[in-house]
Amino acid sequence: MKPLWNLYDEVVSLMNLFQAAKLTLSNGRRYYGEGARFQFDVEREVFRLHEQLMRGTYRHGRYRLFEIWDPKPRKIAAASFRDRVVHHAVHDVVEPRMDGLFIYDSYACRKGKGTHAALDRAHSFLRANRYALHLDVENYFQNIDHDKLKALLRRYIADVRVMALLEQIIDSTVYLARNGFKGDPKKRVSKMAEGDRQLSLFGEDEAARDVTCGVKGLPLGNLTSQFFANLYLNELDQYAKHTLKVRYYLRYMDDMLLFGIEKTALNEWERVFRQFAARELGLQMHPTGGPVPVTAGVGFLGFRLFPNRRKLKRTSVARFIRRMNDYTGRYFEHGTGREDKAELLAVVRRSTRSFNAHAEYGNTYRIRRVLYDRFPIINQYGLAGMRPSHERAAITAHN
Repeated sequence: MKPLWNLYDEVVSLMNLFQAAKLTLSNGRRYYGEGARFQFDVEREVFRLHEQLMRGTYRHGRYRLFEIWDPKPRKIAAASFRDRVVHHAVHDVVEPRMDGLFIYDSYACRKGKGTHAALDRAHSFLRANRYALHLDVENYFQNIDHDKLKALLRRYIADVRVMALLEQIIDSTVYLARNGFKGDPKKRVSKMAEGDRQLSLFGEDEAARDVTCGVKGLPLGNLTSQFFANLYLNELDQYAKHTLKVRYYLRYMDDMLLFGIEKTALNEWERVFRQFAARELGLQMHPTGGPVPVTAGVGFLGFRLFPNRRKLKRTSVARFIRRMNDYTGRYFEHGTGREDKAELLAVVRRSTRSFNAHAEYGNTYRIRRVLYDRFPIINQYGLAGMRPSHERAAITAHN
């Protein structure tokens, strides 16, 4: 791929910034909190961003820190709304031009790919082989090396101003990487202490320039982080396909599946994968039990894949039950008003439909029926919306 030049004017153009603002405000974000405030004065905010980016005076702001449980605690760093608009603007110009770098069987955060395409591909690989090996990275986003990531980006992006903007976004997390998550882990939301300052390559403090060396970690909440993370592991993809010549290999973010006829090849690939990830990327893989027969089932993206069927993983079912128990308790809680109940039902509807859309990609009709019958808050208000015909023809044909 030839290095990319002359992208900055397109990134900071008013047309691109307004489109980025529209996308950032989508999915109801314009109706509450910071999104509502940004929407109220969107034209002035976008023109202000445009002017700052053109003059080179834009500086990335701080993050709001909070923790979610899905199903284990995850630390999320959410950028300000105006910063997320900039993330969208640069991502929407750079990412499509770099998509050709990725192998065909990389499925995360790419147009025309996604979880369902990854499941279909994994299932086809599984049926063609006897053994499977599942690998994933320990604390992946927290261990992405800033220096290595920036070196990768410089390999493909020759536009100095775009590169400077990307580096500013990467180094906006230096404070988080150095100080970790602050606050009581029992609380869902916590913010930085008032006296804390966020170090940045682009700040006023000269001392900030030194602390960015050797920093690791990207925030899960950034759109750009998903692209950066995909690019970072593309090095491992290229190694798998072009050096090791692994035919049956695919990746969804940091989840990798390798398939083969013999165990010996998979064992060797696991050994050299671990070495390459540690040496070249500074990453460690989770321990595995080694290759397993495909007839025993392979866990991937919330399902357990077998040659003739797909079953939801127990953790996926348990997460849905836990979420619905919480919603049910809040709905029937004394003092919950009519408006609050209506809002909660809307949340239940979205949650159930999302779960149903994913679950129907497996042989899951019976388990879904049991789950939906278990919670009156779903079926009482006609929120499930499922039919046996939703089952994927490609799956049921093999039953």
